Parts: sequence; structure tokens; C-alpha cells
Amino acid sequence: MFELKLLTKVAVPKALERAERYRFLNEPGEAESICLDVLRVEPDNQKALITLLLALTDQIEHGSDIRRRARSWPGSAAITSRPTTPGSSASGGPRPS
Repeated sequence: MFELKLLTKVAVPKALERAERYRFLNEPGEAESICLDVLRVEPDNQKALITLLLALTDQIEHGSDIRRRARSWPGSAAITSRPTTPGSSASGGPRPS
């Protein structure tokens, strides 16, 4: 049997573009796989973490066992970026005036 090669750091941006494309094509499982490959090379890559989280939530509609899979992935606590939508807050509640 052959061994798969790890993704190189140079290939990370293109891989993340491909993961987003797979999400838009309604193939969240493919996007998840690509993000996991990126995170093996760059564990703190915020774009990969966010895209992975979105791919996992996309799979809820497909009947996937999302809870089991999310628990097996410890990186969900590593997302550090804040919401960028006007009027949103990190707590999910209304933003103070």
C-alpha cells in the first residue's frame, strides 16, 4: 500500500480555495477533508478552522452524525477571530450601544 503525502505549506492557499469551492458545490465532506489536511500542516490556520466548522454545519442538513464528529475534533476551541458582520457580537446577543 502507498502512503499519502502531506500537504505542503505552499499549497495551503490553493487548498483552502478548493475547500470553499467544494462547500459552494454542496460537497461539505470534501471541504472537511481538505481542511483537515490543511490543519495537519498549519494547526492554527484560522481560515481552515472556520471553513471546517462551516463544512461540518453544512453536513447537518445531510443527516451526518455531526455531534460525534465534532467531539472528535479538538480544534473547535482554537477559532480566535471575531464576527465581522455589522451588529454581531461574539456572544451572539445584541451588541451594546
